Amino acid sequence: EEFAVHLEWELKNLYPDASPEQFVILPYALVNDQGESGNDAMIITVRKSFLNFLNTICERLNGSLHIVDVDHFCAESCLTHTFPEITSRRTVVVGVDEDTIDASLLIKGKNAHIQTMKRNSADLSVVDQYARNKRAETIFLHGRIVTQAMADELKELTSYPVQLSDPFR
Repeated sequence: EEFAVHLEWELKNLYPDASPEQFVILPYALVNDQGESGNDAMIITVRKSFLNFLNTICERLNGSLHIVDVDHFCAESCLTHTFPEITSRRTVVVGVDEDTIDASLLIKGKNAHIQTMKRNSADLSVVDQYARNKRAETIFLHGRIVTQAMADELKELTSYPVQLSDPFR
């Protein structure tokens, strides 16, 4: 919570007339010379409007731009650290927000595939299909709007074990 508040403060200093929701933000807490948690942080930001502009250009050129929220990569890293047993399984990591579903396949803890799909309301069958296509062994869910109820719904749709990612386990 304190780190998130600090990030918003930093962003307001850089872009006083903007709100944090207008950006894709990737924060990194930096370590000190001894490799321990330090007092410094680095922030990488990109305006979402710029990414939307790039997406429009790609579509007009009959191409596609796949934008994956940095939270998804952070969740993957967190999972491999917190759940080291997934490094021996084909693991699907699924990030859900209001508009999209980011799904990736980890093999031996390394990213082998990633795909962004438009979210169609409460339909999670695309997650089950992705897991089947990638021959997954387990599914982990994360994201702003992910709840235990969503995980339970997915458990009823799929034959794979489904867990909420808990970085504090």
